Amino acid sequence: MVFFGMGRGFVARCFTSTARGGAAGGRALGAELFGVGLSLTLGACAPQPAHAPLAATTAPALVHVPEPTASPVKKESLVLPGRCVANPRTPKPIRVREVRPSEDDPLGGHFDMQQALDGLSGGFPLTATLETSHGVLRCELWDDVAPITVANFVGLARGLRPFRDPVTKRWVKRPAYDGVIFHRIIPGFMIQGGDPSGLGSGDPGYVIPDEIDPQVGAGVRGTLFMANRGRDTNGMQFFIMHEPAKHLAGRYTAFGQCGPDEVVDQIANVPASGKQNRPDTPPVIHQVTIGLDGPC
Repeated sequence: MVFFGMGRGFVARCFTSTARGGAAGGRALGAELFGVGLSLTLGACAPQPAHAPLAATTAPALVHVPEPTASPVKKESLVLPGRCVANPRTPKPIRVREVRPSEDDPLGGHFDMQQALDGLSGGFPLTATLETSHGVLRCELWDDVAPITVANFVGLARGLRPFRDPVTKRWVKRPAYDGVIFHRIIPGFMIQGGDPSGLGSGDPGYVIPDEIDPQVGAGVRGTLFMANRGRDTNGMQFFIMHEPAKHLAGRYTAFGQCGPDEVVDQIANVPASGKQNRPDTPPVIHQVTIGLDGPC
């Protein structure tokens, strides 16, 4: 699997206006992700040996990518009777490629924001609180930039989106991130987690497409990114930037901003060794809680 990041700001109801990417001024946001080896098809494949780690200062090799032809993502209108739930902000018109659903995916590759927020009440912003062995991280999720990615992350975190357990190879519905470790740590670069196997080669049995906003840079720490092993191969692993890595801009889906910096620092400074930068005593994500923190 591969990984990395970028940073961004936002302007929306229930939010404080900030500038994107750090280049335009204002409060910036950032994070990045790192790679793991996976088989070519996330749908029904066995983990493959991890790729050799990329140096924190080396960008992935550039590959020409044809212009995507899919239609821009459209706003979803949430209808949740009996609960105070504000609609998500209107997504930017980012082109998203269609990916082939895994043949054994119980949902046939379809999981949207309405399914992800089922049972929640409140208004946006949408947040994820990660209770870790090294402190509590709070992440604001960017549903207006990456609605597919945010719905997937929220669904996995809440136990609503089925995934194929990388250990048992069976499809399950449970909070995917509770008890999972940060399996790869590179201080001054990023911290990576989200694999229930703890090995860095696990995937959920399906893929979701990239949702990359070209205006979002990689010059800010704390940005939350999806890890991947190539174009449109996002699944469940994620990484958080410890320090800016501008060479990663435009290559990975950024979908949130995490803090405080002190907790990111504590996790990033855990001693790690080996080619895969595995921490000697891996930090644990005890529980992930999703919330709608704004008024309706």
